[in-house]
Amino acid sequence: MSEQRGKGDCGGTPLSNTLSSNNKYLPDSDTSMITLPEKLEKPSIPHFREKPVQILVDGFSLIFREINDCEYWICEEQKKGSYFVQWLEFRDTKPQKFHRMLSNRNGLDVENKKRDQSLVKYLHTRTGIEKDEISEYLEEVGIFIGENRHSLSPEYEENSEDGNNTLEEHDQNDEISEQKRKELIEILKKPDLLSFIDEALYERSPDDGFIIGEVESKHTLNFNCVGARLGLSTINTLKGASSIGKTNTANVVTGLHRTKKVGSLSDTALKYAEDLGNIDILYIQETLEEEFKNKETRLMSADDGGFIAETTIKNPKTGEFEVQQTIIPVKTLVTTTTAIELDPEFASRNFIIPVDDSEEQTKRILEENFKSTEKKLQEIKGEMDFNTKYTDLKDSYNLLKIFTVLIPYESDLLEIFPTSNPEPAGTLKNSCNS
Repeated sequence: MSEQRGKGDCGGTPLSNTLSSNNKYLPDSDTSMITLPEKLEKPSIPHFREKPVQILVDGFSLIFREINDCEYWICEEQKKGSYFVQWLEFRDTKPQKFHRMLSNRNGLDVENKKRDQSLVKYLHTRTGIEKDEISEYLEEVGIFIGENRHSLSPEYEENSEDGNNTLEEHDQNDEISEQKRKELIEILKKPDLLSFIDEALYERSPDDGFIIGEVESKHTLNFNCVGARLGLSTINTLKGASSIGKTNTANVVTGLHRTKKVGSLSDTALKYAEDLGNIDILYIQETLEEEFKNKETRLMSADDGGFIAETTIKNPKTGEFEVQQTIIPVKTLVTTTTAIELDPEFASRNFIIPVDDSEEQTKRILEENFKSTEKKLQEIKGEMDFNTKYTDLKDSYNLLKIFTVLIPYESDLLEIFPTSNPEPAGTLKNSCNS
């Protein structure tokens, strides 16, 4: 080896750690490394109950509480399309599992009564913690995960530079090219726009959910959601027997709009929903059904046209039940539960939307479900490009803006409104002003 090579020439075979070499490390006075880039900062780890979330290979763990010198955490992992959940007990930093993992097609951010009841039972039996406290914790966990699912995913650190707020993802109008903008506007100007919407809601990946049929329900809900972006206030309740597609219809349609899903209307439930000011629609999931049935939650009208939720809660300090009021700034609600108790003043903006439960519709859905494997293969082979129309429709809605439209000769409209019924007086005024 030449003297020059021995002093650190980078040419030739790299040094082996089994060979002796001079100047293996640079002296402190050497400035040749001064231009190395600074270490890239990793995304901040979310905190829950003032403790950092423990990120795992396939999921994460969230703190519950400490009791008898042990900490208890809830763990969620995702493997092969399923979610696995269980409690972990930490004593002296060593985790211990004391029950089998519970599997489900959805994570903790989607309520599953059977799974949640099992989780409550396991931990109550193990620790003696009150079941109500465990249930409230699971509700809080579900809301937190729903708000932070992206940052909790195992791939978050690798892909964080591409991660956008989902509520803002398709609302960056300034970044759309002029050509793309024109194409999106042409979608909204289509004379057969309803047919295009039908195709957009149907041509979706089997994994994402799709709508076939449901002509009245999907279009009524969709255009009320469009109105929400333009400041109109409605309550939309999808009605029908269980397992006939209410949730699927609500999920697919509201996915076109700036929507927030919540499982409760209490202050605790809305604790992590700090982006309520950036959404147009509040989607109340069926987790609230029992609360409404038991009169624990009711909706009232706010002065600004929004809503006030009154929730009956138990004060942990006094043991007495109290009524808690929560202001909901969003003016349009979507829900799949009919148990909501509404004030009479909501009658003019309350839409009961029946879901098609006919035999023909059931047959259509079954036929499509048995095509899911074929569709998946087409997607993998690149023969079918799902969600393109859906995404374009969503982007086109983001171009909508509020304008004032003046109707000339409005006095002539008086002839088409009945005068025998005094109830619509306020409705007539709103119609003329819309």
